[in-house]
Amino acid sequence: MVDTPASLTIPATVAPHSRARAIAEAVIASMIWATSFVFVRLGMDEVGPLTMAGLRYFGAFLLMLPFIRWRPNARALRSKGVWLRLIGIALGVYTVGNGALYWSLKYISPTTASFIVGLLPLLVLTAGIAYLHERPTLCQVGGVVMCVAGCALFFAMGLKPGQPLGLVIAAMGVVGFAVFAILSRDVARMGQLDTFTLTALPLGVGGASLLILAISVEGVTLPSRQVWAIVAWLASINTVVAYILYNRSLKILTALEANVAMNLSPFATALMSFMILGERLTPLQIAGMVIGIVGVALVQVSARPSV
Repeated sequence: MVDTPASLTIPATVAPHSRARAIAEAVIASMIWATSFVFVRLGMDEVGPLTMAGLRYFGAFLLMLPFIRWRPNARALRSKGVWLRLIGIALGVYTVGNGALYWSLKYISPTTASFIVGLLPLLVLTAGIAYLHERPTLCQVGGVVMCVAGCALFFAMGLKPGQPLGLVIAAMGVVGFAVFAILSRDVARMGQLDTFTLTALPLGVGGASLLILAISVEGVTLPSRQVWAIVAWLASINTVVAYILYNRSLKILTALEANVAMNLSPFATALMSFMILGERLTPLQIAGMVIGIVGVALVQVSARPSV
């Protein structure tokens, strides 16, 4: 991710066991999120993608609402700057990020969507070069070359009808996730809000906006019991549990380090898609995915230290 002065620097006093716990939390969150694409694809047989996303995130907010600690966070919640960041997080990760990714699943497979999300650090690196005049290291340049080669292999067999549109929509979602990663780290490092509140409030704003958008675009649909069960699982485990773990990890890890763990998601999604949806990857696609994700990891771990 893009470093800003002091904002993404890890305090020297962080204990090794605390860092190990934070890394474990980020990895577990990544593995949970990897299943989301598959479950959403199952639910989309009955309801639209925006409806699925809105029900998931607003449902998660309703689960967390009774437990929000308003009084300890009262001072921070009187700050206009904090609210602007929370709204930015909500619109970035839920309305734009996940809304676009859910929509893209109408055109591309869960594994392809997860692979595209795994390329997120390249977007941030490019933004750093263009707008912050940050010079990439030689290792980062090599990582970018590997990513391009991996993508070329992954899509070497050509695109099916509708896939180009799906890739464009997924790319829009990646932009939203970039906003989320930076703003979440910014709020977490300030320590003004507890992790639970930092997770819950953006869920409410983002989930409500998605439901409004879903009703206007997809109309009102009544899901079956199976879809409600999927929504309940996504809201409680893939949202409440996973986002709390991820936001907890951001109190210690930089946004860059936390997103290294996200590189594991495409592999877990591919395995889930094979087991549940019967989706099969060609050897060329597997090779492309491995090369691309290794390239992303190289871009991340060779980032210049913050100043």
